[in-house]
Amino acid sequence: MNQPTLVPTVDLDAQPNTPSLAIAKAMSKGVLRTLTEVERLHYNLALCRSLGLNLLTRLFDYLVDERSGRVSLYLNLAGVTQLRELRGISTRVVSRHTDEESLHYVTCLAEDLVGRKEEATAIVSL
Repeated sequence: MNQPTLVPTVDLDAQPNTPSLAIAKAMSKGVLRTLTEVERLHYNLALCRSLGLNLLTRLFDYLVDERSGRVSLYLNLAGVTQLRELRGISTRVVSRHTDEESLHYVTCLAEDLVGRKEEATAIVSL
């Protein structure tokens, strides 16, 4: 009977720090907090290349959770606009209302070129 071949694991933290390693850490561990500014730039550039986005525009922001210190990458409005244009995605507001507790609800519908649709609702406190 054939034994399965085990893939050796690599301790990313023990490797010399390089831009490629920074991207590998961010992808495998989802930990952006420990990346330096230069490593974050390399990660952003790799992400832009993979999505076909313009490398010369600032498309991502980093959000920091003050309680946990967790850092998350956030596609900002410029990035969303570029991605929508590249993928042929249109959006429209289908409903909005404010309730008696001053919560404002907005529901939007997105549709791509092949007709796939997705609806989402956002709620904000006024």
